[in-house]
Amino acid sequence: MSKQTDKHIEKLIDKAMKEITLESPSIDFTNNIMSEVTQLGQITATTYQPLISKKIWFVIFSIVIGIIAYVISIGNSKQLHWFDAINFSSEGLLPNISFSNTAFYALIIVASLIVTQLILLKNYFNKRLEL
Repeated sequence: MSKQTDKHIEKLIDKAMKEITLESPSIDFTNNIMSEVTQLGQITATTYQPLISKKIWFVIFSIVIGIIAYVISIGNSKQLHWFDAINFSSEGLLPNISFSNTAFYALIIVASLIVTQLILLKNYFNKRLEL
């Protein structure tokens, strides 16, 4: 039965293909396509604009240089004791907190792994965004 249905489907397809005429594109088909392609190429992409402009970087740099120049100019003429008002005694904020060597080493290892992961992820995403 499947052979008969296959023959019937094949005859139906042959009949449909004979009735359909071959379509040809218009004379200026290539010109129309090329004009649309050139219009797509003319669409402007978003340009990169940094979050902090050069003017702002200049202002920040000038402020930092000004602070450094001020600190150098006052030199050792004044003794600044910024932390005299803060009580660092053991009864203060962190009384008698001690870490074991194992906890201290674990903290250092975890911190170094986090920093390494941040560096690797930053490089990965920078390379990914370049494409």
